[in-house]
Amino acid sequence: MRNKKINPSDYYFAEIEQYPQLPADEQNALIAHVRMCWKVLNRHIFEHPDAPRLFRAQYEKIRKSKATHNCANLKHLEAAENAALLGDRDIAASELALMGFTQVNILVVSKKMKFDPYLREVLDLTFDDAIHARNKVINSNLKLVLKFARKYQNFGLPLDDVIQEGNMGLIRAIETYDASMGVKFSTYAVWWIRKRFMNAIKTSNKLIYIPTHAQETLTRIVQRQDALANERGREPTLEELAATENLTGKQLESLFNVSADPISLDSRVSSSDDNEKQLRALIPDPKADLNLDLDEYKMRYGLARALDMLLTETEREAIILRYGLFGNPTHTLEEIAQVIGKSREYVRQIEKAAFDKIRIKMPYLRDFVEDE
Repeated sequence: MRNKKINPSDYYFAEIEQYPQLPADEQNALIAHVRMCWKVLNRHIFEHPDAPRLFRAQYEKIRKSKATHNCANLKHLEAAENAALLGDRDIAASELALMGFTQVNILVVSKKMKFDPYLREVLDLTFDDAIHARNKVINSNLKLVLKFARKYQNFGLPLDDVIQEGNMGLIRAIETYDASMGVKFSTYAVWWIRKRFMNAIKTSNKLIYIPTHAQETLTRIVQRQDALANERGREPTLEELAATENLTGKQLESLFNVSADPISLDSRVSSSDDNEKQLRALIPDPKADLNLDLDEYKMRYGLARALDMLLTETEREAIILRYGLFGNPTHTLEEIAQVIGKSREYVRQIEKAAFDKIRIKMPYLRDFVEDE
């Protein structure tokens, strides 16, 4: 008799069933303990004399891997370095604490620091204690992630990848949750979990990874183009647009290039003489004026980022799924209603409300909205 093939995911589903849902009070206490442990660790990390130098190295590593830099992080980092040169470690520590580094990145930096053996032992124990408490909260909420992951598995990503993204959102929720906000942790965590799902859906068709903050930078730049054009009486140059985000023209050009959807050079297109040619035969002069492409980027990024800047979480989610944005297939009102747990009529109403916002706030996208 042939053995039935077992899906590896079945092991995961069976494993998470063993973890009970912890009472809210117990979860809150564990998360508070995690935050206290991180606070103790971070104080020693930020006050270390080598901290500015090591954070600079970690920052440069992240910046290079993600195509652009975070201006706020750079500002705090430079202030920390200046304070360290003046011997003011309190200010240096405060500035480092304001950087937008995740706890994972902070701990990566700490592994490169030399501490007194006794202090290192205490810090390692504190770290182990925090991870143990965090894992208890994670395990208690794995079924919550799975519940929502199953709703998103047919939107461009396999279920295993969706679960992984959701678990990353759960960890982020634990890092940032504060019970004094008056919101249950599960409610707060669902927002981060779904945010990770939607970000993954938006980038799942990209051959080149574009980090969220890079996409937001492009959004701001595209939105400023009209204002700068009205102010100067002409279209702004790449350098002028780049300066609004403390970038150089070459950095902005590179960001535009990596954000474009890849196209095969073997694709056949119609040329001016009505004969089909391979795209590689029509590649323009690399010295051509890239400012001519700004209107194209303005339309494409204006539409995509209008979702992030104008719409609510539910409106944004519905429009992405309804119109198959970011390389995903389109979905019916019924399918979307099932995902977000609302009625078909509700989805239709929020779709209309979303387009009304776009018509008013971004009139240059009016033609697209009217077509839809």
